[in-house]
Amino acid sequence: MNFGFKNVNLGNAYPTPKLSTLNFLHEDDAKLMVKYQNDSLTLIFALHELLGHGTGKLLIKDADTGELNFPADLKNPFTNEEITTYYMSTETWSQKFGKLSSGYEECRADSIAITLMNYEEPFEIFFSGRKDEWDDIFYIGWMEMLTSAMKGLTFYNPEQKVWG
Repeated sequence: MNFGFKNVNLGNAYPTPKLSTLNFLHEDDAKLMVKYQNDSLTLIFALHELLGHGTGKLLIKDADTGELNFPADLKNPFTNEEITTYYMSTETWSQKFGKLSSGYEECRADSIAITLMNYEEPFEIFFSGRKDEWDDIFYIGWMEMLTSAMKGLTFYNPEQKVWG
């Protein structure tokens, strides 16, 4: 809660795709997926887990002392105005967002991964010496995120109007 931390690599838990199992992709895209899915997933998971979940801080005001866990003159980067809303120390993320709190956190981590994939530094760290492949790894990273999102739609129950 104070600093953030998460470290996991599930690369060994995902099967390598085969051309015969990739539906709805153009043949050229399917070939790239087979070749670069492991690399793209490694990059996405690292950015998602280490920086997506591992960064960020809840802004909190202590309910007893009124002390803030952030500088009082902190500015909202979007409005350049001082922060006026925050959590009270008696509140939690899951209390505020209920059943969707986990989903919101996953979306936040994914958004950070997607944003950071647009910079060269992660590619330099993970794929040094392979600069000629960076565009393909980036492309498959986006394709992986989009196909995962489409698969995620199957977890919605329209009769009950809830996400599984």
